[in-house]
Amino acid sequence: MGGENLRLHRKDFWGISCLQEPKALLAIAAMSAFGNVLGLIMIPIGPQAKLDLTTLPLLVIAGVYGPIPGFIAGILGSLVTIPQFGHPFSPLLWYDFYLLLCGIMSSRLRMLFAPIVSFLILWPTLGYWMNVVFLKFPVAVWWMIFLKEIPMTLVYGFIIENLVRSERVINAFTD
Repeated sequence: MGGENLRLHRKDFWGISCLQEPKALLAIAAMSAFGNVLGLIMIPIGPQAKLDLTTLPLLVIAGVYGPIPGFIAGILGSLVTIPQFGHPFSPLLWYDFYLLLCGIMSSRLRMLFAPIVSFLILWPTLGYWMNVVFLKFPVAVWWMIFLKEIPMTLVYGFIIENLVRSERVINAFTD
């Protein structure tokens, strides 16, 4: 499975049909909750720059079920991080659209590359607007966050792609 994309429902590009499956809904809820738990563990590395693993379980949902479930997981999975980012809309504006784009990219690319391509598309646009224009962070902070996210995003893609090679993991998401 390493060279393929992860999508279980390949005929349903947006992933809407899985929103009617109890197992998929449970997976979305469980991985979103896990993302919230991981959101409690953040390691500060500078002003407004923190290392965290919140995105990891949410990327699994986007890669396995598609863009719309990824978008929903982004909203649900970022609730705990809202107070940590200093503005209630900051994580909601980032995680949901980032995971929507990752879900779209995972249908075309290997999951190894989908997170980094999505990040490189969104960071100069939505990331800049959200951090510099909306939250009034200095451009230097925006660059610092960018530089710490690049390796993290590459690691996310590597972990997810290797994680789903396990039959046990695939069976957990399939019927």
